[in-house]
Amino acid sequence: MPEYRPVPERYRQQLQRFDEYAFHIEDGPQTHDPDDLDALLGDQRGIFDGEDLLSVGTLVEFDARFRGSWITLGGLRGVSTPPEHRRQGYVRQFARESLAEFRDRGVPLVALWPFETSFYRNLGWGTCQKYVRYDFPPRALAAVGERGEGTYRQVGEANWETVRDAHLAAGEGNTLALRLTDDWWRRRFDGRSPYCYAYERDGDVVGYVLYTVESDGDEYEMRVWDLSAADADAERALFWLVATHDSQVQTVRHYRTESALLDRVADPSEFECRLGMGPMVRIPDVPSALEAVPTPERAGEVTVGVTDDLSPWNDGQFGVRTDGETVSCEPVSADTAPDATVDVTTLSQLVVGYHDVERAERVGSLAVSDDATRDALDALFPPQRVALREFF
Repeated sequence: MPEYRPVPERYRQQLQRFDEYAFHIEDGPQTHDPDDLDALLGDQRGIFDGEDLLSVGTLVEFDARFRGSWITLGGLRGVSTPPEHRRQGYVRQFARESLAEFRDRGVPLVALWPFETSFYRNLGWGTCQKYVRYDFPPRALAAVGERGEGTYRQVGEANWETVRDAHLAAGEGNTLALRLTDDWWRRRFDGRSPYCYAYERDGDVVGYVLYTVESDGDEYEMRVWDLSAADADAERALFWLVATHDSQVQTVRHYRTESALLDRVADPSEFECRLGMGPMVRIPDVPSALEAVPTPERAGEVTVGVTDDLSPWNDGQFGVRTDGETVSCEPVSADTAPDATVDVTTLSQLVVGYHDVERAERVGSLAVSDDATRDALDALFPPQRVALREFF
């Protein structure tokens, strides 16, 4: 039977081939000197049949903001299976086994960026945010940009640490905003060769913009991958910097986790907007996830019936108790009907704050028996502004 286990170093070139075929197939087969391969971030795991590698993926961990505090957020990246081994359930097995590993590590949530939302929804992940892709001529930002009294300077791999505080400040108040490690910061400035300009005010870096410039041979497009600002003044200063490229690029493409930009610009008709589904989250273990939720002020007790087709340890009934100081959750007997029922997808969205209770009932799977239960769940799961901006 195929087995889930760590991938030894000797499979490194094979991992590279799996990744390139899955995510960069248009580049054709590549040849790599083993000494030139970058060190892999995270923990590589695979599904093996004996010594044959059938499917792979990488487990990563981040420090992430969560409802006003910090948690360890798990992540899955680079999950892939070559075509000769597809349609045999290996990704499903990988997902189940990796969730069990995250459960054993005590990680309360696992996020990923899906290649297809419906595929991972069928495995219990739920969308945790949407994003807007804006395409516009750089001059269209002139009305919302302002030069400001600070200074601009280019940042590169040698001094990336100067923008870390601005990155943290931009994530203040956003659930799933990350505190990136040194390795992840180096990765952001490696490979793609992006430009990065920092905006400094009173001796402190209060914002930065990270971008690349692409060309199809006739026109140039500026792709803004990250625009982080500690406050509104810094954001206007960065908008101004982007607008100054009107002599070099014809189009700017900018991804944002909110849609208010059109309310601020002078001529919204200059902007083309596309709403997209963003990253997804999943609970690896119901008790660990619910006990990570900050304690509501009111005490209460509810029983919740959870369905989880992938992770049998989550499929059952749980008692959730709050006493004003802690949240406790444990499996309970299913002899009596629960106060609420929900599948693991919707429960994950409630935990992260993407859904409030009303929305989880309206568009998700949540079913609540009475108003008292609804009030208790409202107190436990107030909605949050979720903003996981970093692709991994």
